[in-house]
Amino acid sequence: MVRTLFDSRNRSSLLQLFYLLLNFGASLFIATLIVRTTDLICYKDGGRTFLEQINRAPLSPSFSRIAILILFFLLLGVSLMRIRFRESLSNEVLVFTVLADTVICAVVLYLLNLSNKEILLFPVAGTILFVRGGQRKTVLILFVVGLYILLDPDFSYVPLLRVNLDQYINFRNEASRVSLYGAKSILQSLNYFCFLLIVFVDIQSRIEENRRVQELNEALGQSLKELEVANVQLVEYSKRSEDSARVKERNRLAREIHDTVGHTLAGIELGLTACRKIPGDRTDLLLNQIDKVAELASQGSGDIRRSLNALKPDALERYAMIPAIRSIVEQINDCSDGIVCTLRQKGEPPRLIAQQEELIYRIVQEGITNAIRHGQGTDILVDLAFSDDHATVTVLDDGSGETPGKEGFGLTHLRQGVEFYRGHLELAGRETGGCRLSAELPLVRRSHD
Repeated sequence: MVRTLFDSRNRSSLLQLFYLLLNFGASLFIATLIVRTTDLICYKDGGRTFLEQINRAPLSPSFSRIAILILFFLLLGVSLMRIRFRESLSNEVLVFTVLADTVICAVVLYLLNLSNKEILLFPVAGTILFVRGGQRKTVLILFVVGLYILLDPDFSYVPLLRVNLDQYINFRNEASRVSLYGAKSILQSLNYFCFLLIVFVDIQSRIEENRRVQELNEALGQSLKELEVANVQLVEYSKRSEDSARVKERNRLAREIHDTVGHTLAGIELGLTACRKIPGDRTDLLLNQIDKVAELASQGSGDIRRSLNALKPDALERYAMIPAIRSIVEQINDCSDGIVCTLRQKGEPPRLIAQQEELIYRIVQEGITNAIRHGQGTDILVDLAFSDDHATVTVLDDGSGETPGKEGFGLTHLRQGVEFYRGHLELAGRETGGCRLSAELPLVRRSHD
């Protein structure tokens, strides 16, 4: 608050008010001196002698003092209005207020018998502090300065001059003359000093404003440099994002093809193996088995096309998640000879988001494929357990218990998908023989459509 009170703009406003009060004090001092000296002249019957020393009869001192008081109150009102509304007033209105100051000060100077010409520096100060635009400011200052020179009592011809202030002072005794000349000199010096101080404050405020503008320009330049760097970084980030998107899309396609082609090939392999075991005289059974294998191959081809188009697996397109899982279990049972795949379910799953339904479907699909391909199992159990906010997916087989030595492409992406939902996926051998693929993950419900 203190800093705001004494900033450059408020300092100039306070200085102008102080300058106004100083001129008011000087004018009141001169008017009072004229009134008291006039009373003293009348008291000593020196009117005839005094009138012989002056050029013209003076104005009524009492009237002049009252008029000066009224004019200074008017000048104070104009100054306060200008200070209060300086931001909202147009430049034309500000010029008009300075001209009003000039007229009021000129009238006060006339009432004081041109004895306080320094008062004309007040509108000059107002021009410096408030008027905007170099040309208008220069014209106003030249006008007031010309008026200042014209109304100088020492000028060779001034018809408005009635009584010189020195003539009033010289009528006093010697002791009074010394005091009055000293007071007059001090008031004049204070007036010039205050005017110079206003000019100095205005110059300082302009220097500060230029410095702030320079700092803002430097900050703007720095911001532009930072913006250029950020733009370069944004371009690089865009390129990296584009590369990342391509890599992500390749991985997605690889995962989709792995899941669909792997599962389909495993089913075809089982179906063809079963064909070899059919007796030669059972052509009907052989053709039926071949039809199932062909259907499975056609379905796998469709899954590949949909994977390339970023669609869900065909089973999930046609059925809900549980019927889709039941469909792949039935395919294994239909296309294989000697392999039994069983689905066991506990609890009903809530309406899940599509990404999580596909993830659960892929876990079951990968577990069955690994059980057939790596474990050579003949008895596969798919166990699904659902609660309100949690799911457990387990695929058990009775095979050799062999697990891939290195985690393959499919398991890697399944693990990433499960961990994305803060879940856990594990593939391990069973003590009783065979393998166990299990996944636990929190469920994410689908929002209401």
